[in-house]
Amino acid sequence: MELSDDVVKGLSDLLRECTARITPLSGTRPAGAAFFVSSTLLVTNRHVVEEAVEVTVQPFGAEPRTGTVLPPSESHPDLDIALVEVDADPAIPAVLLHRDLDIGAYRLAGFPREDFYEDMAGGLEVVPADGHPRYHTRTGTLELFRLTGVQIKPGFSGGPVLNTGTGAVSAVCVYSEDPDFDLGGGAIPVNTVLDAYPQLAKLAAEPPEAIRRCRELLGRAHWESLGLVWSRDQQVDIYLNGNRSQWRIGIRPDDLGPVRTVRDLGDDMSEVLVGWARSSGRRDEPEVRLLGRLLSAAMFPAEVADRLPRPAERSEDPVLIRLHVDPSGPLADLPWEFATDPKDPERFLAATDGYAFVRVNSTVPRGGGGTLRRNSPDEQVGVFAIVVQPDDITRWPPVVHSQNLMPWPSSAEIEDGIAGSVGAARTAEGSAAFRYDLLTNPTLAEIKLRQSSIQADVVHYMGFGYQEPESDSTSGLDRAWIACSPGRRMEKPQYHRAREFLQVIAALQPSLVILEFGLPPVDQPYDMLGKGCQPIGPAVLSAATELGFDTMVCTRPLHPHQYERFNQFFYPQLAAGRTVEQAVQEARQALMTDSLIDFAGFGWFTVTTGNNPWARFFERPAFAETRGRHPRPSRG
Repeated sequence: MELSDDVVKGLSDLLRECTARITPLSGTRPAGAAFFVSSTLLVTNRHVVEEAVEVTVQPFGAEPRTGTVLPPSESHPDLDIALVEVDADPAIPAVLLHRDLDIGAYRLAGFPREDFYEDMAGGLEVVPADGHPRYHTRTGTLELFRLTGVQIKPGFSGGPVLNTGTGAVSAVCVYSEDPDFDLGGGAIPVNTVLDAYPQLAKLAAEPPEAIRRCRELLGRAHWESLGLVWSRDQQVDIYLNGNRSQWRIGIRPDDLGPVRTVRDLGDDMSEVLVGWARSSGRRDEPEVRLLGRLLSAAMFPAEVADRLPRPAERSEDPVLIRLHVDPSGPLADLPWEFATDPKDPERFLAATDGYAFVRVNSTVPRGGGGTLRRNSPDEQVGVFAIVVQPDDITRWPPVVHSQNLMPWPSSAEIEDGIAGSVGAARTAEGSAAFRYDLLTNPTLAEIKLRQSSIQADVVHYMGFGYQEPESDSTSGLDRAWIACSPGRRMEKPQYHRAREFLQVIAALQPSLVILEFGLPPVDQPYDMLGKGCQPIGPAVLSAATELGFDTMVCTRPLHPHQYERFNQFFYPQLAAGRTVEQAVQEARQALMTDSLIDFAGFGWFTVTTGNNPWARFFERPAFAETRGRHPRPSRG
């Protein structure tokens, strides 16, 4: 999203007010720049403060004050970055930190020294520069940010480098190529700084009140495109770790509550829950609601339940409830999507209007962007569908739907269903939102062949999967298997390691991956695939971290009618500008009301946004103007 010239000018003015000069307490050299990232914390270079314990901090247009130099980073002690702490001053604004860094226009602030005027202190300057990321030759990791087209003099060290595309500081100036010529210099990427200092990573993910002027300049649409929450009342984070016998829950990762055990749910109840989730068959409404209340008791001790706000009004984005749970750990397989609202046990958090329930992997770096890939408002989003379905559908027994037998659909019927859901989705202007490609029963090699010819913003897989028994030697993703071609005789799916399959998908560079799994045929139960094998589950969501997907949706095995119903609501909501989290929520609501096959169907759909909230492909809708224009969940 481009920022206007007026916004960039406002940000440049703000950058000036956020920048301070750093000198020894004696006022002598060395000297350099620093910038406020909160009302009490500044970032500068380690070589600016050298071995000093205290320094003089001279904010622009404000009185000098003494700053305390904090210890170096424990994980990156040699990094040329230092933090300086001062007493809080609410009058001084702070900059926004953000990881996004690309070739483009930047603004650099600092106090260049003019040595030929010995009696002239370095005055503050904000100057334009061009930026170029530099990547490590072997690893491909970002290691430096090059600044060109600017004369970087002594005194710019430690200064902020503002990205005029994001409106945030993306790097810290560290050296000059030649102070006498406009040869530019180098800067340390904020990405590296956030990895070294957890307190800065937290400020980037949850910006403090001191950045409110930056927030107002950027506006809500741009703010959310950076993956940031406009109102803290719209998001609740729940952190969960441990195992199915003992776990801890809290609303902050560093402040979890006391250990809870199965006694909080009843003897061995957690094992019952896992077994229930892995079994197949129809579940009726009373059974699912009982499960929901048990899971709610596990997830919401009093201190967490009190933090849960009321659902948002239909005229705004929902309250985002983010469950941080390791997708490779033992708690991932619990069906948390069935948890009910602790303040209203009749409502499921994952299928209630005004909420959006999503899982998050806490190991993912925070502060990344939430805008999924589109180059222009007129560009269609590419959907690449993969359907895996053997020809002999008589191997799947029919199910009862509206008191009639409903046979398992053929691959052609599944193709028609996904094509109809994608094709029916329209943008707010009425144009087709998506372009569509399809492969039916491909081999993994055939999918690889499409890597160079398809731009897939969304990869949507409909097929089969299973996972091996839990063990200490394999992670969640390494336990999972996903099917491709049923083979020459079109009898049984050919399974591949999920990691291998998803690595091929990752080469397409999708922003969103959807994995919808069907129940196995009656002649191929999970035990036939290996002793102790189980239905596939949320363990595959760990691929969002390992393979770089922005967001993922996956199901436990279900009937294709259920994922067809989900898709019918999901794609139009996405095209209407809803976030992925909200579109999933709306589609789950539709499944909950259409409970004629299995009332539990809505809870089998799991979504993770990889720790970047508010991911959306299309422009955020004006809710007041669009009420009633888009499909709502209804029975039948």
